[in-house]
Amino acid sequence: METNNEKKWNSVMITVLYSRIDYVFGIWYKPKVCYLVIVINEVAHGQTVNKLVYRDITSFNYCVRYTNKNHSIGCTSKYWRNVGVLHLVESFSDMNKLATSKLDIDYVPLMTPKLFNLDNVNFLMSKRKIAGIIILGANDTASDDKEIPDGMYVDNSQYQSCKRIEWNPHGSGMLYKSFDFPIFRVYMEDDIQRLKQCYLKHNMPTSKGELIYPLCAVQMGDFMFTPSNTEVCMRRNIAGSLTSGGFCDPLGDSNVWSTLYPMNNPLKERELIIAAAQLDSISQFYNFAPGTDNDASGFITLLSAAYALGKAKNSNKLTKPKKPIMFAFFQGESWDYIGSSRMDWPANITLKNIGQFLELRQVGLEDEKSLWAHFDPSSGDKSRNDAFFAALVKAGTGAGVNISKASNDLPLPPASVQRFLRKDSGLSGLVLTDHKKNFTNAYYNSHYDSLNQVMDKLSSQGLRDPNSLSKHLTRLATTVARTLYMLASDSNPTPDLSKITADEDMTSELLHCFLQNASCTLFQQVVSNSNAKNLPSSAYPRMVGVSQSPNQVTNLTNHLMMYFTGNQLADVTKQSNCKSNTSDNSAYNYLWFQGQDFKNVCYRGTVYYSPAVSPAFLLKDYKSKNYSTWAESRWQSVDLKMFLVPNPSLQTHVSSDYIRRYYRLCCTCHMCGC
Repeated sequence: METNNEKKWNSVMITVLYSRIDYVFGIWYKPKVCYLVIVINEVAHGQTVNKLVYRDITSFNYCVRYTNKNHSIGCTSKYWRNVGVLHLVESFSDMNKLATSKLDIDYVPLMTPKLFNLDNVNFLMSKRKIAGIIILGANDTASDDKEIPDGMYVDNSQYQSCKRIEWNPHGSGMLYKSFDFPIFRVYMEDDIQRLKQCYLKHNMPTSKGELIYPLCAVQMGDFMFTPSNTEVCMRRNIAGSLTSGGFCDPLGDSNVWSTLYPMNNPLKERELIIAAAQLDSISQFYNFAPGTDNDASGFITLLSAAYALGKAKNSNKLTKPKKPIMFAFFQGESWDYIGSSRMDWPANITLKNIGQFLELRQVGLEDEKSLWAHFDPSSGDKSRNDAFFAALVKAGTGAGVNISKASNDLPLPPASVQRFLRKDSGLSGLVLTDHKKNFTNAYYNSHYDSLNQVMDKLSSQGLRDPNSLSKHLTRLATTVARTLYMLASDSNPTPDLSKITADEDMTSELLHCFLQNASCTLFQQVVSNSNAKNLPSSAYPRMVGVSQSPNQVTNLTNHLMMYFTGNQLADVTKQSNCKSNTSDNSAYNYLWFQGQDFKNVCYRGTVYYSPAVSPAFLLKDYKSKNYSTWAESRWQSVDLKMFLVPNPSLQTHVSSDYIRRYYRLCCTCHMCGC
């Protein structure tokens, strides 16, 4: 039987159906009828009502879900999104108030970065009152990675499980936790203040500790399709789904590698000299991993070193060395060394050909006013290792870089060369870092590893020049370039190293382009005119994506290496002619881009891509113990909306399931003010 209240609701519904939206809001706005007005217009005028009810928060980063052979990590909301009342957490006292609240409602803490850590998140989760978490802005916090990242020593009884050293003592391990609610970081000050003011206006408790409705709340949409682990996800991909292609995708991209000169002759054993760096970084939040010290300091130094060697070669200042020099830039290294585990060498190269392998890892800072050379204690020929280190020290001395040797009883820090040493312990691998033991960078694999924090750290070390980072990396690039040339020349005859000097302006431009503004002059020079128009005025993200989506950082690195080490073909003036011909050496690749004077040029060089997708996905071995099994979830949309929620007692008059879902919309931001 229809009650009096139901008759009243029905009369309102009939009236609304024949009324303009502004008239309805003007006449019928009462606590008991406003709610239904919105519901009706959600059906007829959904877009308009959505804008009235919600206030979008647009400046945010979000956490997504990844899977490997064992489990999933990251965050996800419910399919219909998560909803919670805001609670500002600026102190431990605020957190305790939230934990002891007796209201039967879900909360979304607005947390300061200082309080956002694994211990506090676990504490709030244990109280079962969390629908999501919003971090307000950025500040200093610990690394999101583990205390000892995985590497070649997982099965080594002497070095496994931090027996000798915890490389990352600041690590919280939060990056590898799974959360069944969304975690967003809001970064624009306007949005931060909007959230705070909404809380202060509507959610401040009375003197008796009570809350008065309506309350300020948020809706967080971050639903991830991936199931529990990669094996299950890939199986469901094959079975088909409603997600237009699948539930998850393997992480991956492409590596970039090049040689200073073409390698036409068969290589001898231990002849090849390699310099390597990783191109990617990682953090708690999708596509927000500045990685200034973690990866950028290394690959920018290597690019600058390649520029120095290429410039000297192309100006005929160098004699071609006896041994070949190779540059390698690996993608996906943050996810169990995807790129280095899949490096496809040309047919004439094997691991036995590699003599010395120099890797640059976290080189933006210093430890005890020195950079540090690390060797694996059980790999490589001692005499070759000693000669390797001596060449590096000599080059560093000439360039003004102090390089010391780390303790012989320590394992290697996380590095790509570990993948090669697993298969061939005979090669000589040296990892150059800015830490003697524990990481100097407290923000390893964190969204706080920014250019500003590196500059602040350098300032605390006494380097207060605003150009101190570019000066430091330029000296190091000179050191690396000279070391490579010395090793390749085999010191016979003794090379004139003064002809090999890195350019500080180029290093500074590389830092600017990769960390601040991708629409910089250098990037415009190495792409076509049409692509230059699409370069963003912010930095490109450097988190590795999924294999079917090309990474612009990878492409730009490839083009830069062609620009730095290749040769301009002055007689080629048309793009259609910028290609190999029958008389050309097949070892060359060609690129057409704007060039220094923006007049379009053709470059030829020995620069290549190779796949950076884990062999586990080629072998369909989703439980692999040898290769990365990381995959990224698919999702449809991500959003964050603020609105006002009414007293739950108003729900008792509503019987429709559809209407019940919108009970929270009684008071709109448009009328009541969020």
